[in-house]
Amino acid sequence: MPMIHHLQWPPEVLTDAFSVVVDIYSETEGGYDDRGNPLPPLKQYIVQDAPADLQPKSGSQRAVQSATTYEASHTLFIFPSESWPGDLAAPANKGLPADMSWPSTSSGAAIIEAFFGQLAGEIPVGATAEVRQQHGTPRGKFTVVFVASWGTHLELDLKAV
Repeated sequence: MPMIHHLQWPPEVLTDAFSVVVDIYSETEGGYDDRGNPLPPLKQYIVQDAPADLQPKSGSQRAVQSATTYEASHTLFIFPSESWPGDLAAPANKGLPADMSWPSTSSGAAIIEAFFGQLAGEIPVGATAEVRQQHGTPRGKFTVVFVASWGTHLELDLKAV
C-alpha cells in the first residue's frame, strides 16, 4: 500500500480569511471639461484596500433569498485585522497624540463595534465593490445590495456586475 504524505501548508493557504482586498465606492457625474465634453464619473471611496473574505452564495442560499427584495451572488466579510482599519486594530493608544488616550471605560471591542456601525451607515446600497487578490489580480466587480454590521465585522451581500 502506498504511503500518503501529508503536506504541511501554511494556515493562510488553507483558509480564505483575508484572501482578497476590496475598494468600495460611489460614483457621481464627472461634469464637463472646458470644451463641453463629458468627463468620466468621479469615484468617492468609502473603503480602500480593506482585507476581506469573498464567498459565493450557494443555490439553496439564493433560493431562500429569492423572497427578499434583493438578490445576491456573493457575500463579502470585512473584519478588523492588524492592517485595517488602521489604528483601531492596533495596540491600545497607538496613533493618538501623546497627551490623549482612549477612554479607560471603552474596550477595543467597543471601539471596533462603533467603527463598523458607522461604516455600515456610510456604505449605500448600489455602491460598487471592486475585489482583487492580495497581489492585485482583479477578482470581480459587484454592486452592494445589502449591508449588515455585526459589531465585530461587516457582512455585505453583493451582486456580480
